[in-house]
Amino acid sequence: MKFFKRIPFICLALIWSFACFYAGSFSTYVHQNLCYSETLSILGENSIKIANSGEPIIFIKWAKFINDLPIAGYESNCAEILEHVKQGVKNEF
Repeated sequence: MKFFKRIPFICLALIWSFACFYAGSFSTYVHQNLCYSETLSILGENSIKIANSGEPIIFIKWAKFINDLPIAGYESNCAEILEHVKQGVKNEF
């Protein structure tokens, strides 16, 4: 009989744990999207500048820079890519 008295508490604990899990996964999802949006924005702005510059040497440097991005497919770390992009744009372009 004591077990049946604990069922509501067990159910509440399960519901709370599921809610926390989904809140955390949603937060991570939003953060990743913001990170990739910022990265693509920086790359897009600088690609337009480099394309309009008309200098082949800068275009070749940009192509090498893009090729050197630390992209590992599904396992890519957006923060690492963003840091690489910010440093490269600041130092090279």
